[in-house]
Order: sequence, then structure tokens, then C-alpha cells
Amino acid sequence: MLFMPAMYFGKYTPHELPRTCFLISAFRLPASRRTDLEGRPLSCSLGLEYLSDWSLASTGRKHRQHIDKSPVLRGSGTNMSRNVANPVSSQDDKEKLVLVLLTKRTGYLLYYVFGALISGVGVLGNVAGAAGFIEHTWTSWVLSIVVIICGSLVISAAEIKRRFTLYILTTWNVRIRKGITKRTTVRVFYDEISAVGTSTKLEEKDFGIGDLKVYSNDNSEDPAVVFADINNPEGIREIVLRMIQTIPSPLPWAHIPKTRTVVF
Repeated sequence: MLFMPAMYFGKYTPHELPRTCFLISAFRLPASRRTDLEGRPLSCSLGLEYLSDWSLASTGRKHRQHIDKSPVLRGSGTNMSRNVANPVSSQDDKEKLVLVLLTKRTGYLLYYVFGALISGVGVLGNVAGAAGFIEHTWTSWVLSIVVIICGSLVISAAEIKRRFTLYILTTWNVRIRKGITKRTTVRVFYDEISAVGTSTKLEEKDFGIGDLKVYSNDNSEDPAVVFADINNPEGIREIVLRMIQTIPSPLPWAHIPKTRTVVF
């Protein structure tokens, strides 16, 4: 499958786009035509993974004001561990965004189904009243409208919660950002991580989703950060482990207080 920037940006080609263009993944061209954004030949079957400016805009936010969004990963599918360059070099100690994830809608499936059923009852009430199956009164009409609105609110609440819960990987830490007006961030720096695990429920295996659990070295049995119902948790775990293995010295985030929760 080919995902090209021209599909989104119209007349532009990958070589004409800035380096911080959107994610280019799995473009399968003949070996003689595989080049990166600067025209250099690629030796891998996958392209480079870049940060998505427009995906940040779609997820909400000012995060791009604080994080350098240049490419940090270079790899070839399952062989990524042998081709990934050091994410943080001594010449560039800025925090870089690696990935932004959202909970899959499958994780909120019960809310969507429940809201749809409630709204369906309200619609059927109006239809039955109009057809004469039940007495069509002002009270029955108002109740039907209220039920439809309640069902819509359930679906909207689930979608809003999903949209405004961001699971973020940077070159410095793993974090969860929640909130609309008042945003709360829970973060764990890579040098504080003691273990990374995944868990998948039986019913989630068919959908390819699961939870990523990050444990800190504060001797707590509970995970410090949980990415709930994300796609391909094992793949995300491999990225986090690779970041831990490539922690630079000295730490570029040594000047930042190790505050677990940040509100802004």
C-alpha cells in the first residue's frame, strides 16, 4: 500500500515537502527508486517515519510548540532494531516527538452501542406515535426527543474522551495527556522506567488492541502509565524498549524536575 504526501497536499511531492512532513509508511517502490526526502537511496523496504504536523492539528494541540518534530526513527519493519539510529545525539539534545496514539474506538464499543440503542428507542417512539401504534401526545413526543438526545450525549462523551486522551512518546519520556481546557500530563522519563509490559484481553485479540503498561522504579506494583486499548501494543513496547536502550549520557533532560504529574 502506498501512502504518499501528494494525496493530502495536492500538487506537492515528497521531495518538495519540509522534513517535518507527515508519516510516510510502507511505500513499496522498486529498489532503484527508493530515496528519502533528500534524494538519498534507501536500503530498507519501509520509508522513514516522520512526525505529522497535520495529525497534531487534528488531535488538538499546542504540543508542537514545545517539541522539535524532526524525524527520529529509521527502520525496516521487523528489522527495525538493527537500523534505528540513536534518537538523541550530543549535537541535538532537544525533545522530539516520536508518536501520538489514541484509544481505538473498539475500546469504547459498549458506549457506542448503548448510546445507539437509547437513541433508537427514541426514534421508534416517534415513528410509532406518527403511525398511530401508540397515542401521539405532547408528552410522548418530548420523551422521545429527550431519549434521542441522551443517546447522542453518551456517544459524544465517549468520542470526546477518546479524542482528548493522548498517549505520547517522545525521545525523553512516555506521557499521557488528558483534558480539554485544563490539561493534565502524567509522564515517566526513560531513565525512570523499570519495566514495560503489555496485556490483552481475550475479546481484544481479534481486534489487535491491548494495553501498554509502563512501570517506574519507585517500587510501586501499579504501572505509572497505562496506554489503554491502543493498536499493536507489542510494537509500541518495542519502540519504548529501544528508547530505553539508547538513553544518552549525560541526560539531556537532567535539568527538568522529575514531577510525575504536570497540570497546565
